[in-house]
Amino acid sequence: MSKYIFNILAIICIGVVFLYSCSSSPSIEWEKTIDWSVIDEAANIIQTKDGGYIILAKKNVATTLVKLNDTGDVLWVKEIGDDYSEVPNAILQTKDGEFIVVGAKYGISRDTQDFWLVKLSESGDVIWDTLYDAGANREAAIDLAITDDGDYIVLGEKLNYVNDTFENNFWISKIDNNGKILWSKVMGGSGMDTPVFISKTEAGTFIIEGKTYSEDGDVPGEMFDKSWDSYDIWSVEIDIHGSVVNSKRKHGNYYIEQNPQLIDGNAYITVGSKWSGSAMEGSVDLSIEKTDLYMNHIWTKNIEKPGKDEPIAIKKTKDGGYIVLASVFLEGKYGSEIKKRIIKLEPDL
Repeated sequence: MSKYIFNILAIICIGVVFLYSCSSSPSIEWEKTIDWSVIDEAANIIQTKDGGYIILAKKNVATTLVKLNDTGDVLWVKEIGDDYSEVPNAILQTKDGEFIVVGAKYGISRDTQDFWLVKLSESGDVIWDTLYDAGANREAAIDLAITDDGDYIVLGEKLNYVNDTFENNFWISKIDNNGKILWSKVMGGSGMDTPVFISKTEAGTFIIEGKTYSEDGDVPGEMFDKSWDSYDIWSVEIDIHGSVVNSKRKHGNYYIEQNPQLIDGNAYITVGSKWSGSAMEGSVDLSIEKTDLYMNHIWTKNIEKPGKDEPIAIKKTKDGGYIVLASVFLEGKYGSEIKKRIIKLEPDL
C-alpha cells in the first residue's frame, strides 16, 4: 500500500471517529402526559401523515386508539374492540391513510393464541378484523411494514411445545389490503427464535431482527457466548417474495429489551430505563441511545423526570427527530398514579 493511500485511509478513519465523537444527543422539543382515565396500557406510537400521532393502547379491556396533534394534545379516543383477549402490538398507517393493527388474540381457555390483524379507517372505525392460525400452540403478530405495492409484510412468531421443550420461530407473511395471505413462511432453528422488529430498506427489501438461541435450521453460525443467559441477534433480510437476501448472526450486545428500531438502514435507536440514586430513594429514568450497525456509540440521552419511567416505544419522526412513549409512575395525593408520557426530541445535530 502506498504512503499516499495509507494517509487517505487514515484521514477517513479520523473523520468517522470525529463525526461520532461530535454527535450530541437531541434536545427535548415538547412533552405531554396522558392521564390513566384515558388509557390504562400502551403498546406503540407512530406519526401520522398529518404530522400528528396515534397511540395504540388498551382502556379497561378494549383495544383503543388515541389520536394526538403535532404537539401531543389529545384530539380523540376510539375503542376498536371490547375483548380482554386482544393483545395489540403494533400499528401502521397505510398509503390510503387508513390503519393496520397487528397483535394476538387468546382463545377462551387462554391456552391458545392466534395471529390477529384489524384494518381501521382514518377515524378508527373497523373495516375488517381477521385471525390467522398456523396450527401452533401460540402465534402472535409482532410488527409490520408496507410494501411498495400497498400490501404488508407482517412479522410474527410461532410457538410450539414439542417433546417437553419450547420451539419458537419467526412467522413472516405477505398480506394484501383485504387481509388475504399472499404467502407465508416460518424461519428459525430448533431453539427459541424471538422476532423483535421489521424495517423496510431504501432498496425495497425488509430487514427482520430478533433474539436467537438456535445454531441450526435457517439461523447461521454458532452462539458467540454459550452461557445460559446469553443470546445472539439474528438479522435476516428478505425481498418482497420472501426470498432471503442476507442472513447473519450478531453478538447480542445491544439492548434488544430496550425497544430497538433500525433507522435509515444504518443505525439503531433504543429506549430503556436507567436507575439513579440509592436503592431506597432512587428513581428510574429514560435512557435513549443511538448506535451504528456495529453497535458503536453515537450518543446517549438520559431524560430525568419525576417518577419512575417505563419505556414503551421510540420512533423516528418525519423531521428527523424522535417520538418516545413511556409509562410514568407518580406519587399523588391518593397514592401511586400511572400516566403515559410522550416526549418529542428534536432532530440529531
